[in-house]
Amino acid sequence: MIKLLKNLKPYTMALMAIVVLMLLRTFSELMLPRFMSNIVDIGILNGDTNYILETGMIMLGVAFFGGATSIFSSYLSSKVGIGFARDLRNKVFTKVTSYSMHEIDQVGAASLITRSTITAPRGSNAGRSIRWIATTSTSGCLRIAMPCQPNPTASGVRSITS
Repeated sequence: MIKLLKNLKPYTMALMAIVVLMLLRTFSELMLPRFMSNIVDIGILNGDTNYILETGMIMLGVAFFGGATSIFSSYLSSKVGIGFARDLRNKVFTKVTSYSMHEIDQVGAASLITRSTITAPRGSNAGRSIRWIATTSTSGCLRIAMPCQPNPTASGVRSITS
């Protein structure tokens, strides 16, 4: 596993960008209920139509921003997954072609073909896995931290009951 992770080194910047984009997407998702509660608590209770419209427009912008970050992180994770699979496929091919005929007979040609064709597609799942890990970790951290802002004493109750 560690040897496989070393192959992700050329994609470090893209991986960091994926994590940041997923953090921004999760933050935008978690901000929408707060805006909605402000619309109800401030706009509707005070009858302030301008506040409702302004906050609604902000909500649309935040939703659009969250969607854009999600699309871009999907694009980047696909690029990382495809590049990782390509690099892995090249390394496996180079390794297999360096074997002598005696080594190929010992391992078995069918076994080498199977291993070479199965390894690379599994490697392309790396982008999806990284995106999933980034989403769940940032979502979990923000879901714990976000309730602390309005009322820190009630946040423990909210995070336990959620």
